[in-house]
Parts: sequence; structure tokens; C-alpha cells
Amino acid sequence: MDYGLWTFIRGNDTLEITREDFDDGTTLVITGDGTPRSYFFREQHRLETFQRDMETLLLKTGWTFQGYEPERRSGRDRRGWPRRSNDRRRWWTDGVAKRDKRGSPEVAPATGREPKTSRSSEK
Repeated sequence: MDYGLWTFIRGNDTLEITREDFDDGTTLVITGDGTPRSYFFREQHRLETFQRDMETLLLKTGWTFQGYEPERRSGRDRRGWPRRSNDRRRWWTDGVAKRDKRGSPEVAPATGREPKTSRSSEK
């Protein structure tokens, strides 16, 4: 099975993560500027947990996820397209428009709760 290649960058450093299948398990291979490292797992769920934890550590220590290859999505990227007026996708995450005392629109946080006001503005 072809798993692909996860790439992370930090400054001028690059780190690549791949997987290799064997008869008795899967090896996670990590290559970068230093010596490549590999970790063998007999159980797939243990490998996935290890890789997820490793990626979390990388992101928390300044690494940035650069990309995954091969690109498996088909078609054009629609994330920037405007929504139709009758589109109900993720409506609950959109900000809610609210008017302040002057009539200017305020946007509530995506949590659906009203924005906090300071005590001085309540008087």
C-alpha cells in the first residue's frame, strides 16, 4: 500500500514522514537533515497514535505542515467560493451579526455566545 509523504518545515529544515509495509507490520520512516530514523509497528492503530502524537509535537515546537503527496483531492479548491443564500453548511460556525448601541454591526464569536462587554459599558 502506498501511504504517501507528509512534509514539515521549520526555517531551512525539512522533515519528511513516510510509511513502509512489511509482512508483519508497518514502519514509520522519518528523514531530515540528520540520520533517517524508523519505527516499526505490528499494529496499525499504534502507528497512527504515534504519528499523530509526533505531528502534534512538531507543530508545538515550531514546525509547519507543508503538505501531503500525492494530492488525492480531485477538482478545484472550492473553499474560497462564496456560499449560496440557501447553503446550510456549517451555518452554526458563522459569526452572528449584532448591533451595538450606536447601531454599528458587531460580530459575535463563532461559539454562538454574545461577546463579553466590559463593566464600564454596562453603566
